[in-house]
Amino acid sequence: MRDATWVYLDKNTYQDLRNLLSNSYNSGVVSLSENLSGFLAALDRSFTKEHLGDNTQICIEVARDLYCENTNCDIDIDDSAPLSIVDEGVWVGAWVWVNNEELENELEARSN
Repeated sequence: MRDATWVYLDKNTYQDLRNLLSNSYNSGVVSLSENLSGFLAALDRSFTKEHLGDNTQICIEVARDLYCENTNCDIDIDDSAPLSIVDEGVWVGAWVWVNNEELENELEARSN
């Protein structure tokens, strides 16, 4: 998995950032046409609440069906889980439980 950072943008901040980047490109300040246009497209796809509309809840329900039901892992997905659209699907944010005993055992094993 590649390194990633999550940044939350509300609708107005997202639009401001998109306009700034787009205007920088159009005015010649930025000359990375393919990289910038690809970035802007990815930025648009990642603003999922608008992109998915009513389907956000369906994405969350499908993720719950696949990963929370009939499994012996303790995984929980909130109703307002963050979503990120990529070309191949949708990443759905989830909570994964690790109890103290498991954590302490793993920390001890890694320190040796």
